[in-house]
Amino acid sequence: MASKVQLAFARQVYAAAVEAKTEIDPAFVTAQAMLETGWGSRVIGKANLFGITKGSQWDGDIVMVKTHEYFKTPNQKFKEPDRIVSVCKVAGKNLWYYTVMRAFKDFDSVGDCLKEHERLFQKSGYKDAWPCRKDPFKFAQKICDGVGCKYATDPTYLTTITSIIKTIQRKCV
Repeated sequence: MASKVQLAFARQVYAAAVEAKTEIDPAFVTAQAMLETGWGSRVIGKANLFGITKGSQWDGDIVMVKTHEYFKTPNQKFKEPDRIVSVCKVAGKNLWYYTVMRAFKDFDSVGDCLKEHERLFQKSGYKDAWPCRKDPFKFAQKICDGVGCKYATDPTYLTTITSIIKTIQRKCV
């Protein structure tokens, strides 16, 4: 259960998503921000609420942060300046758990982050998800289903974000 401080942060993000008039359901936007920041305890840089990595086209500021990823190979490659810290096999699964120093975008404001979040999902890799953007549960499923781009490597991402969406709908909407 989220604390009063965590719910206050969630309500701020929800209000910002509504104010920004993004095309993605604000309950989804808020839930994803809560998942990616640990309910506000781990915002990356000044205002990266979604763990949006640098990518190849970004020429703005970056922040190097230790993060974790799951892959089906022990030989996953990362581009500079990202670097692998450690890799270990997940017991009983065909997965490898990576600790990685990754370059994340450092946004000047929550508004800038929300715009980039929306732009990210408008890319062709998410074309199967984009039509579902007004339904937070379907949208979450589509960004996790592995058709086109997959937003996160955590195998429990869909279950976790679905639970958080329900909380956001009860407490913030």
